[in-house]
Amino acid sequence: MNVLDSTLSVFSCVPCDPTTVLNRIVTFLADAELLKGGVLMAVLWGLWLAGGDARRTTEIRSRVLMTVAGGFAALFVARSLALLLPFRSRPFETSAADVPAAVRALESWSAFPSDHAALFFALATGILLISRPLGLLALAHAVVVITLPRLYLGLHHPSDLVAGAAIGSACAMVAGWAPVRTRCTARVLAWGSAHGPWLAALAFALSFEIATLFDTVRNGARVVWSVAKPIVRASPVRVAETTGLLVVVALVVAIVMLARSRRVLDRLADEQEARDST
Repeated sequence: MNVLDSTLSVFSCVPCDPTTVLNRIVTFLADAELLKGGVLMAVLWGLWLAGGDARRTTEIRSRVLMTVAGGFAALFVARSLALLLPFRSRPFETSAADVPAAVRALESWSAFPSDHAALFFALATGILLISRPLGLLALAHAVVVITLPRLYLGLHHPSDLVAGAAIGSACAMVAGWAPVRTRCTARVLAWGSAHGPWLAALAFALSFEIATLFDTVRNGARVVWSVAKPIVRASPVRVAETTGLLVVVALVVAIVMLARSRRVLDRLADEQEARDST
């Protein structure tokens, strides 16, 4: 890993002059949410709405759903590893370069592995499993728009990006595996055929969060942590007890909701089968 980082570190501008034209362009790419998440979500929406026979449409939509699920799985794996593995500082932290405040905010986040690379390579790999031409363009987008700017600006070491890309691609391939895909999406598609507007509304909200890299969720988490931090430091025992209770309550609520949603989806699937048989 150190050999890879030392070999590819020549592509990093740290320390660099943030006022040069190239650095301004790269910084813009690193911050342009529409060009990052917006592009790939637009491609997935295009695939979802593409015409064709019913069987092909169902297959494509099931693959789109599992592509998004693979992206979530990749994010979960990447963030879990970042929390469990030893903390790794980012390249810009060891330089005296004048970096934006938004970049400095990442100092408390471990660099390995890159969750950006994990998410976008998962989406790109999922698109590749649906359409080879679009998938190759999506992979090129993930390299040029996502990974290279983060390497150049010193946000990640090369090995951070390689590991994130590997995690994302692996999660997308598992999610796209036929037995997993058909089992996980059949009931969702059945529910969506009966409640199209609601599925579209939920998909739009989810697409917005992915396109903006869950900015609302991350900002909300920072606010919650800023409020909870003094309480944690003042009484860690009470916080542990409260946290345990909240986790138990959340698990109970999740189990009840899953059981209820499964019954609803089973009923809708039975109704759909009855309509098809008639």
